Amino acid sequence: MGVDRAEFGIVQLLDHSLRGHEAFPQLVRILQELCEAAATAQAPDGGFHSILDDARTPICIHDTSWFGASFLRGIRMGYLDPKFLDPSLQCWHALKSRIISWWESQYPA
Repeated sequence: MGVDRAEFGIVQLLDHSLRGHEAFPQLVRILQELCEAAATAQAPDGGFHSILDDARTPICIHDTSWFGASFLRGIRMGYLDPKFLDPSLQCWHALKSRIISWWESQYPA
């Protein structure tokens, strides 16, 4: 399982658990640490490589979307600091440009 899916899974667990549960603070801390580590590996264009710490691998749209969703949901639910808004917006811009390029290559005007 990749870090992106682990982050998203933890967000889902937090969403569906009671804030008073004894494991809640530990899960929040783990999520924050994973997001911190992931954000340091974000490519300059906002995407994420298929092997997170290997810039020789291609940017993966799938992984970029998982990270962006995890960052945004974590912020919205209060699990993550708003400082993750910039990395999440960078994900959006990386996805947007790739999706538009792909669409235009498949369906020229």
